[in-house]
Amino acid sequence: MKDLESYLGLPQYEHEFAERSPEIGVSTGLAWTSFGGEIMFIEATRMAGKKSLTLTGHLGEVMKESAQAALSFIRTRAEKIGIV
Repeated sequence: MKDLESYLGLPQYEHEFAERSPEIGVSTGLAWTSFGGEIMFIEATRMAGKKSLTLTGHLGEVMKESAQAALSFIRTRAEKIGIV
């Protein structure tokens, strides 16, 4: 086991950035790619305006559904978590 790195080489990915201290308004997501996968940071902020969701970037249907589900989850708990 001690020589594992000498046989296999350095680790392919460093996951340190995924284990950062929690930050308000930032969530960690996972995406499938042709190379295996990718960790994404999803950021959110509170602002004046309509109660709608704006999605940016090239998101697949699953990611869009996940974002809508997250919004529904937050809306049902808005008063309890103090964001009304």
